[in-house]
Amino acid sequence: MTPERLIEGHRIGIATATRYPNWQGGETRPDDETSTDKIRGDLALETIKAALNNGYQIVVVDGGSSEAFVEAVRALGVTIQEEEERGMSAGRRQAFRAVSGLEGVDVVCWTEPEKVSFVQDCITEDVLRAFDDGADIVVPRRNEEAFASYPDYQADFERESNRVWNDILRRHGLLVEDAPDLDAWIGPRIIRNDPKILEMFMHEREFVSEIQSGLKQDAPGLWPDALFLPLIEALYRGLKIVGVDVPYAHPKKQTANEQDSEEFRKKRAAQQENILKVTIFFIHYLENERRGRLGKLSGIRQVK
Repeated sequence: MTPERLIEGHRIGIATATRYPNWQGGETRPDDETSTDKIRGDLALETIKAALNNGYQIVVVDGGSSEAFVEAVRALGVTIQEEEERGMSAGRRQAFRAVSGLEGVDVVCWTEPEKVSFVQDCITEDVLRAFDDGADIVVPRRNEEAFASYPDYQADFERESNRVWNDILRRHGLLVEDAPDLDAWIGPRIIRNDPKILEMFMHEREFVSEIQSGLKQDAPGLWPDALFLPLIEALYRGLKIVGVDVPYAHPKKQTANEQDSEEFRKKRAAQQENILKVTIFFIHYLENERRGRLGKLSGIRQVK
């Protein structure tokens, strides 16, 4: 697969999921400036337009937006599917399934719908060339200028979370000591459209009760299941995950809306705790599963 083939826009498939129950169309009014659904919904429409302008195919899975938003997406000529199963990870899995089945798609890109810059600027030749060099998954990587475009508390949370998450992977032998950190907290994932790879992003993981202890029952189904745990599983299987620098810039309107928000500050803290805890439990789960298989193969009785 040559870079020229990959760079053709129609071979890129964008997967995303939306939910803006209070979005209304029209120009932004003064009272909309603090409306998260209006701001985010408008950004999502910009992201869809950027995908179309770049020649990408895109599928949107919607989890309960206003009829006005759904109609605005359809008016752009884009497929929008109603969420089949409630939940953030379930919606992402549905989007992955839909996009991976599109004709001619070589590379599947997941992104949060508000990340206009990712779709517009970040699916670069360097990113796509990584697949020709053997990458199975590309995790985009931000620089300090990109972090400066975020609310300051979010940038701090995500820098720290990346550092701790990568340290956990190294302690368990999933990353070599001198490997660059993966910017897992950026959100977007770029994946070779291979069923064996995509399957890790499209199946729901069930944890035994002791793995779930200390977590809310639905915790693995929130942020980690469809975005973080597939990376861990891929590394565990020996797949090649590559970090590639991208010129990402966070939307100014979104940053302004969330900068002084205590609600979003608490959300970022909850994300950090949730993802890091589930990461540790999932790695232990994989390690215990491997020990169990080895014991059965060698005839060793497993002592609990």
